[in-house]
Amino acid sequence: MDSTINLRVDNDTKNGIEAFCKGIGSDVSTITRMFYACCINEGILPFTPKYKPIVTAQQAINAMRECQKISSANGNSEMTLDEINEVVSECRKESRTG
Repeated sequence: MDSTINLRVDNDTKNGIEAFCKGIGSDVSTITRMFYACCINEGILPFTPKYKPIVTAQQAINAMRECQKISSANGNSEMTLDEINEVVSECRKESRTG
């Protein structure tokens, strides 16, 4: 007995995969079944997942430096961790009481 799987994707993704499948003489259902079969039969993904960070290390460093400048300009760059935690706690209390 066959089963049905429903998958939601945006229109660009749908159109892109349909065009790809048509270009290789196939269809989305067949390609999807091939993907599942590879995962099951081979015990691996048929591609190598890659991770691309949203920001580079240099962008993160630059953002931290900008935060330090803002903190210094507002006179709170010398706060201790306890003082920072106290301010955060107060802000949380205010947000809960509205």
